[in-house]
Parts: sequence; C-alpha cells; structure tokens
Amino acid sequence: MKSDLQRAYLRARKGSEECFIQVVTRYEALAFGFFRVSAPSRLTEAMNQTQQVFFHLWQQINSLPRLGDFERALVQTLVARDPGADPVCPDSRMASLAQLSPRDRIIALAVEIGNWTVDSAARAFEVSRAVMSQDLLRMRCDLIGLHFINLNEDEKRVLREVSTHLCRDLSKKQRQKMAEATCRSPELRDFKARCLEKRCEMVELWLDLRLTEEEQAWLFEGIRDLIERKKEKDAAMDPSALRWILPFRRRKKAVLS
Repeated sequence: MKSDLQRAYLRARKGSEECFIQVVTRYEALAFGFFRVSAPSRLTEAMNQTQQVFFHLWQQINSLPRLGDFERALVQTLVARDPGADPVCPDSRMASLAQLSPRDRIIALAVEIGNWTVDSAARAFEVSRAVMSQDLLRMRCDLIGLHFINLNEDEKRVLREVSTHLCRDLSKKQRQKMAEATCRSPELRDFKARCLEKRCEMVELWLDLRLTEEEQAWLFEGIRDLIERKKEKDAAMDPSALRWILPFRRRKKAVLS
C-alpha cells in the first residue's frame, strides 16, 4: 500500500504543483539544514540554495519514477552544491557538523535526526546496508572526536555493535541483544553515551534550524515562482503557442495601419 507521501509524489509527477510542495515539506528541513550548517551566517543564501535544489528536482521529476529515485537525486544535488563551510562558526553544534564531508553531513542530518532508516539512506547513496552502517560508525566517531582508524580490531568490533544498536530500525529482539552486550562492556557504554549526547545536541540544532511558518512560506513561494517562470519560458518557446500569437499580432498590426 502506498503512503500519503508516495501518492503525493505520483500526483506531482503528473504535474500537480501543490502535491510537489507536499513532497518538499518532507525534505525541506534536510536541504535547508544542510545549507544552514555550511553557512550559518547566510540565511538568505541558504534559502535561495534550498529553493534552487527543489526547483532542479522538479525539472528532473519525469526521469525519477519512484520516491526513492527522488531521494537519490536529492542527496546527489546537495553534495554537488555544497557551498563549503564558513571558516569561523560561533555555534559549536554547527561547527562539528560543518567539519564533516558533505556526504557525511547529509547522513548525520538524515539518519541521526531526520528519521531516515539505514536502508533508505543506503538506497539514496546507492550503497549496501553494510556500507552505510560502516559510514554511520565512522561519522559518529568523527563527531565525538574518536579516531576509528587507530583502534584495534576488538575495539572496532565493539563499536560496530553499539553503532548498530543506535540505529532506530532494529527489531525488539536485536535491541535487547545489543543492550545486553552494552551492559557488559564499559567501552561500549562510554561510546554509546557520547554518541547519544551528541545526538541530543543535534536534535536541539535540528529544532533551531526548523523553518518558521514565515520562512516556510518564503521557501514555497520561491519554488512556485521558479516553476512558473520556467513554464512561461517554455510556453514562449513552444511553436504551437507561437502559431496562436502571431496571427493575433498580424491582425492587430493591420488594424492600426
């Protein structure tokens, strides 16, 4: 059974601008947060970049048959348009995310606090679940200042286990098994505590970056304006449209003479 989001996406592919805006609503925080973290002092630039990203995806939508294809195109577009981090960032939460690569920054925003599952992130980045799990672990280590490459194999194995435990899309049985393993290992407990502390910081940041109603209206108005201007431009270039316009202009010119 298709979700409301999937149904909205199908209608958006048939030309519904309102349904496209519904789809944008699901991903606006990820895109806007990505640009805000990179350039915290440049709000207008972040908004303009976000509008351009979704306008670009609207232009591509006919070649993106599934919602998963849209998500893949979204992350590819964000990575390609990364503006680079500001050299000085007064907010330590933003600074820690900004020092990540564009790819890892998207993973952190999407999976850690954006409610994407590991599987959906893996599909969007066109990697296996195992690779995405490894990327999550490496990203988490980077965020808490732990150099994964310097750990021995036993330590790496332990961290892989707790990183898996931190993923939200585990079954109840898997969570119980990981919880028991965590209780037996001080290293696991420490790593988990530090990751959860960092996640709490990121959730606070996510709430701070969330668009107000006024900003959301600004975003949607900009996207609609870009779409309408593109439609007008296409109509002006359409020969069938010109066939209707030219006779009218000739008649008008004849009357005036």
